[in-house]
Amino acid sequence: MRTLYRFAQSARRTSLALCLASLIAVALALTGCGAASSSGSAHGGSYKLVENGKLTVASDLATPPFEYVDDSGNDQGFTVELMDMIAQEMGLELNYLPAQKFDNIIPMAKQAVKTDVSACNITINDARKKEVDFTDPYMDSNQGVAVAKNSGYADTDSLNAAGVKIAVQSGTTSEEWAQENLPRATTVNFDDWTAAFTAVMSGQCQAVVCDLPVEQWMVNSSFTDMEIIEEVPTGEQFGIAVSKDNPELTAAINAALKQIRADGRYDELYEKYFGTKPSSSSSSATDTEGYSLVEDGKLTVASDLATPPFEYVDDSGNDQGFTFELMGKIANKLGLELNYLPAQKFDNIIPMVKQGVKTDVGACNITINDARKKEIDFTDPYMDSNQGIATVTGSQYDSLDSLNVEGVKIAAQSGTTSEEWATENLPRATVVTFDDWTAAFTAVMSDQCQAVICDLPVEQWMVKSSFTNMTIIKEIPTGEQFGIAVSKDNPKLTAAINQALAELKESGEYDELYEKFFGSTPSSSDGTSATDADGDAGASGGSSSTLQVTKATARSNEDGGTNVLGGIATRLTWEATTGTEESVSKVTLALPEGGSFEDSSATVTVLNGLDRTDVEATAKVEKSKLVISFAKPLAAGSNVRIEVEGVVFPSSAGAYTVDGTYELADGGKRDLPTSPTIAVTESTVVQNIVRWLDDQAWVDAWNANPFLGMFFKPQYVVTSIASLFQGWGIALLVTAIGFPLAIPVGLLFAFMKMSRRRYLRGIAICYINFLRGTPLFLQIYIAFFGLPMIGLNLPNLPLGVAVLAINCSAYLAEIFRAGIESISKGQHEAATALGMNWFQTMGLIIIPQSIRRVIPTMTSEFVMLYKDTSLLSSVGVMELMMFSKNLTATTGNITPYICAALYYLVVTIPLIHFVGKIEKKLAAGGSDAR
Repeated sequence: MRTLYRFAQSARRTSLALCLASLIAVALALTGCGAASSSGSAHGGSYKLVENGKLTVASDLATPPFEYVDDSGNDQGFTVELMDMIAQEMGLELNYLPAQKFDNIIPMAKQAVKTDVSACNITINDARKKEVDFTDPYMDSNQGVAVAKNSGYADTDSLNAAGVKIAVQSGTTSEEWAQENLPRATTVNFDDWTAAFTAVMSGQCQAVVCDLPVEQWMVNSSFTDMEIIEEVPTGEQFGIAVSKDNPELTAAINAALKQIRADGRYDELYEKYFGTKPSSSSSSATDTEGYSLVEDGKLTVASDLATPPFEYVDDSGNDQGFTFELMGKIANKLGLELNYLPAQKFDNIIPMVKQGVKTDVGACNITINDARKKEIDFTDPYMDSNQGIATVTGSQYDSLDSLNVEGVKIAAQSGTTSEEWATENLPRATVVTFDDWTAAFTAVMSDQCQAVICDLPVEQWMVKSSFTNMTIIKEIPTGEQFGIAVSKDNPKLTAAINQALAELKESGEYDELYEKFFGSTPSSSDGTSATDADGDAGASGGSSSTLQVTKATARSNEDGGTNVLGGIATRLTWEATTGTEESVSKVTLALPEGGSFEDSSATVTVLNGLDRTDVEATAKVEKSKLVISFAKPLAAGSNVRIEVEGVVFPSSAGAYTVDGTYELADGGKRDLPTSPTIAVTESTVVQNIVRWLDDQAWVDAWNANPFLGMFFKPQYVVTSIASLFQGWGIALLVTAIGFPLAIPVGLLFAFMKMSRRRYLRGIAICYINFLRGTPLFLQIYIAFFGLPMIGLNLPNLPLGVAVLAINCSAYLAEIFRAGIESISKGQHEAATALGMNWFQTMGLIIIPQSIRRVIPTMTSEFVMLYKDTSLLSSVGVMELMMFSKNLTATTGNITPYICAALYYLVVTIPLIHFVGKIEKKLAAGGSDAR
């Protein structure tokens, strides 16, 4: 303790010394700043300079002909020479800093620590004027439209046509103008103007829209086979950025600029670079700030890398897959380097994207849905998908009906739409979630589960390549679409990726990549027409003469649960097959008494295998019914699906059906057959609290803070505490049963290790070293996926208890051995002298004393066992962490994890406090004994 005290005192002295040194350094730095010259200029006033006698300029040096570095490494360009004229007019030497990132230019000018001014085609706008001052504009610029000579495109009207491609620089006002004024053409983005002009000359694009001064220079110098066909006034101006703390410098530069214009030097310089006198027209400047990136020059991607063939890690440790290569192509289009992070848990990806701290985007088969769109933005879809159900080949499970029974377990990845579909459509079965698809498929092969539901392309790959003893028994047309997840704070990145995706699809690169991984080109997303030659919707060959209702389900609307709650809006999915002799023109859906339709919108599709064809229809609410009228009658035998949001079932619990009527094209009207029942439960107190929180202004203000909204969202705190309670109970149960079982086993192996018999010591050493020397995660996997393959198929919960108890026993064995060996040999000798045998000595003398000594360590092991129950979530045991993972994956919010931590702390903190008290008591007892 004295040594520790001396170390602490030394650390304090060191910290004080460092603080004093830091203060001295800051003082010196401030003194240096104060020493920067207040240089009197010929134009009057005194201004501050970073370096005495020099005008220091920050620029990106990457926009010829304004500012760039030539082949000899010298700074060149219109703005460079203009700044030199200004410096000379002020009696200063020009000092250009090395090239800076454009994003740093405004902050550098604002701070005025390394530079006096920033000059690199910075457009004067209100947002920037809040941060820095601007000089008078030194250039007006228009937009220009240029094409290849003799191309046949003589004006913008000829360019505003489908199939025409307009080249622009990404994120500029040129791009904005082209998209607004040439809406029929396709805008193609490039990272710099040279690439954009080259695209026109190569025939990749038909025209380029660009800042007029840049375009004039390009046409006069490098691209002489092009011509400007139109000059477009847009009224933007470039200015030199100066710190708001240095208004005298702004005034001095303005005076210098005025003199340079007055004596004609400005016009000469302009004509030198742009081939003409300055135009009086106003102009546009380029928005070069663009999108933000986690790491400059890199597109950082978060993925679980566990979903072949989309994204996975091959045997050599390299990232592979369709999505991986697609992201590489997108990065190339954006002029960025692709940077894939190490594999992430799927349920962490949405929160990572939302924060925008470690990743720019998330790309791993993320289905676009309304819940996720509340948290993040999505790009345009890059893949259409459906769901599939696979079972072991030859098993008794060959249909949905055979799976939708109690006792059947369905494997799915946690937080996915596969889990959502299984919960909604197989309500009698138990859905078991896993961290990745490999674990889910392995669970079916080991008979831990009876089926797996998965994104169809993934399932087809798995069955074809790795799990060849499994068969896909059902392909389900869900019409899902995968998108790339982007933070809502980075809309320009979303737009840039959308543009890159569009270019890849137009160029055919997307189709080539798709065929490489899936063996065929993607089907048209537009589908086929829902009407045949006679104007009726396409038929699928129904077998009944009248309409048959085949499905009626409702999506769970319970936060953190799987139930359909009455009195709260949900989504209804209703499917039917029209009769072989019927042509249906209208369907009216009616809810039970007490139910209502809050939304009159409905999505109608005709299903033909996996193909979904949208049907034009109108819907309106009439009293408590929803009337859906089809623009053209559905053909006989059509499989039709109607999805309706905002459906409210009665508040009281019960099994409800959806009834109604349908009308035929000939005017006939018939009753709908009774639909399958939908189990509805009564709204809970938790849901009522959540609905109350939704209406509170302070909750909205709280959630508006990114940190508080992500980690402590009140609505999710309420639902998480309620939902996680069951998982907490399972974690406690596993610990409460497993630890007492581990104690006798640990004591047995402790005695075996101390035995005089070599073979007993050998067994104990192997047992203890194996369990302590290998990860518990691996032991869990062996038990859950290995034992069923040799015929030992135990229920999940008892198996989890057994694995954790066995692992814990190895640690307790060493604890007990150390405690027993800490008792002096004199105790053994005294017991022997009293005539006690070995069992009496151990039971009455040695073990009681040992237990007293190892209680603190045993309690710590109990705490470790309690926390280790979280590892069971990886194999589908619904304990505390599995519940929180599912909630996090569903909501895209970290709050469920925070609530899970609170449940752990409720147990661990009292136990840690208890251990501390025991240790103090034992220490006091030891002192008394001495």
